[in-house]
Amino acid sequence: MWVTIKNEMEFMMKKVLLASFGILAAASSAMGEQVTASKRSPIMTPIENVYGTIEVRQTSKSEKAADGTRSNRVSSYRLVPRLGTKAFNDRLNLYANFPVENVVKTSNVVKVRSDYAAIFAAVAADNYSITPYVNGLLPNNDDRFDAMLAVTFDLAASVETGIGALGFHGAIEPEMATGTQSKAVDAQRMSNGQLSLAEDGSANTKKVSAQEPTPTMEYVAGVSFTPSSAPKFSLTADVYVDREYAAAYVVREDDTGASRQEKTGYNITNKSLTDIALAYKADKLTTIQSLSRIRQDGVIATAPRIEQRLSLIHKMF
Repeated sequence: MWVTIKNEMEFMMKKVLLASFGILAAASSAMGEQVTASKRSPIMTPIENVYGTIEVRQTSKSEKAADGTRSNRVSSYRLVPRLGTKAFNDRLNLYANFPVENVVKTSNVVKVRSDYAAIFAAVAADNYSITPYVNGLLPNNDDRFDAMLAVTFDLAASVETGIGALGFHGAIEPEMATGTQSKAVDAQRMSNGQLSLAEDGSANTKKVSAQEPTPTMEYVAGVSFTPSSAPKFSLTADVYVDREYAAAYVVREDDTGASRQEKTGYNITNKSLTDIALAYKADKLTTIQSLSRIRQDGVIATAPRIEQRLSLIHKMF
């Protein structure tokens, strides 16, 4: 009898142990499901990856007058808050800037028109990249939404010189300017098949709305250097040459007062921009930057317009 009771007790203990293991297994499975369910949803990624920066900027300008003299002046102080987010493993970067500006020698603080950008790293390899993006200005009062669509095809290389890392890159970038507001351009006036002239003998023109966007082909070449002895410093220089193809128009008029607008071809103009930036990364959140921008009408001009920016950029979150 004792043996029978003992056997029954052992059988009951086995059932209890098996039930316990079953409960533990179920709990473990439930925990696993809970961990899986706690993964970030793709639709929530942009909200969770929100970031914000603020830039304090002093802008100085150097301009050449008609008499050949050059004037240097501090033109403004600007506060530039930026709110952005990233998605698709940080390949997509969306942000908007909301600057306010104080013009020097005045007490006025004015709201500057906000701008935005959406940049997508479609291909990002060590030596080449393809980056489509869109940027432009947001609506403000009478100014409507506008945009510039572009794709950057970039080739890059770097070499370790022993005193620092030296980098090179070159790119081409087709661009297309568009927007919700028609752009006004000057069109020549033709009256009964003859070119209309003003009293001073110059061509008589009329403001008309452009009937198509303005394409631009941009060519970029740049170099960068980061010294081994001071890795927090970096020096970059980039040259941008823009070849713009703006549609040209003529307005044909007759004796009845009727007129029609015709496209006659394209006006091709060249502009160039040189950026020279010296940056110091004080810590993970703060960067101090000096940026010199040299703008010219044409590839080489005799009277470049120079803008100097001194910025303190801080990442808030």
